Amino acid sequence: MKGSILRRPDALGLRPGEVILTFDDGPAGEGRTAALLDLLAKEGIRAGFCVIGREAERHPKLCRRIHEEGHLLVNHGYRHVSPMALSEIELANDMDQCDAAISQALGQADYRSPWFRPPGGILTEGLERVLAQTKRAVYPITCFAWDIFPMPANQWRISTALRADLKKQKAGVYILHECIYPILPAAPQTIGRCPWLLPVVEEFIAEVRRQGADFVDPERVSGS
Repeated sequence: MKGSILRRPDALGLRPGEVILTFDDGPAGEGRTAALLDLLAKEGIRAGFCVIGREAERHPKLCRRIHEEGHLLVNHGYRHVSPMALSEIELANDMDQCDAAISQALGQADYRSPWFRPPGGILTEGLERVLAQTKRAVYPITCFAWDIFPMPANQWRISTALRADLKKQKAGVYILHECIYPILPAAPQTIGRCPWLLPVVEEFIAEVRRQGADFVDPERVSGS
């Protein structure tokens, strides 16, 4: 296995004070993505949305709104399957299927995202070959706050982790998830809503600005 998509801010061309927000696993119904978009519009922030193809099919209007409001759409795979579980041909097909779903949602023929964020953040040698062959770049992160699992005091725990990382690194590409997953393998394998997402985002926006940093264009990041 090659490794992960975790990088240092300076390796991505980010200067101190430059922050990028990204959100994985949407678009989500029940007003979740819509509320997040409302908040970002209010705060004047462009973010990266790493969307799952099948969710783009389920919520085409949300996918279209993400694009129309100037956010970056990133291919996150059609089925949200780890690169370790797919052959190189299957990986390429899964990416293409996700792009096709986004294309249909946007009403744009032959839409193609230049970015791919692998589910689980895992970067394999096979995935690197597929990215090179298809001329895509991986969309990296600089911090993972483990916000995907239901744990006690999650809002406080996640906000504390983000605040501490920003204070230490001074910049970064931050990932949060629109969904949560079961911790134990024996738990029901259903994806649930993430109740702490909006409060965490609100707190982090305030913290970024309190520390004298601000949000930059999500396309500013250098891929790898």
